[in-house]
Amino acid sequence: MDEELSNRLRRFREGVGQNEPAPLAKALLKAGHTGVALEVAQKALGRTPNDATLLIVAARAHDALGDSLTAEALLLKAARAHPEQATAFRWLGKLLMQRRDPRRAVKVLERGAAIDPGDGAIADLLAQARAKAERSEEEVPEEDERAAAREREAERAAREQAERDARREALERRAVDRAAEREAARAEAEAQAEAEERARRAEREAARAEAERLEARRAELAASEAARREEAARLDAEREAARAEAERLEAQ
Repeated sequence: MDEELSNRLRRFREGVGQNEPAPLAKALLKAGHTGVALEVAQKALGRTPNDATLLIVAARAHDALGDSLTAEALLLKAARAHPEQATAFRWLGKLLMQRRDPRRAVKVLERGAAIDPGDGAIADLLAQARAKAERSEEEVPEEDERAAAREREAERAAREQAERDARREALERRAVDRAAEREAARAEAEAQAEAEERARRAEREAARAEAERLEARRAELAASEAARREEAARLDAEREAARAEAERLEAQ
């Protein structure tokens, strides 16, 4: 794997930066890193389960790894989720051709050609599918049975995939709910702690104000006592002076 692609993959796994998963998965698949491309696509589909590009990349990866049934189920899901896009029909038609089911491939590719008449790849595949379907007309009953069996198997795989997607989405919703509950509990605890801290600060401020009031009162009383003592000393001095004056006058 080249350094640029390796760095993009590392950033995606670490959740760092703006790493779009669909282009990364396509680049990995094109470079031959099928398993890693499937890993990226599956992880991203957990967040966007109906993304057409991711579904197609996951389907191509499954097919390359030998799981054509899951590949078909994913392509069917992509086609149903995005019936206005021809790409899923093209890959599904190609897969059906590989599985020797040209008549179903014709139906699928005709849908794709109707959506995008200018898609040359669809036109070529459709011509090949029609030719093979015509050559297999002599084996119609047996081929019909095989095609029906494959279709039933693909439908079963699609249902199982849908069930897995639903279970994954339910688990993700529960995880989100639990995270929201934890966040709410944390916010409530923080609010409670903040309220308690405000109450403690208010108590400290009230205690400090009361201490300051009492100190001011004590200083006031101390000042009054000093003034009283000063007045008493002045009166004593005046009495002593008067007594001395009286004694002096008597002596005369």
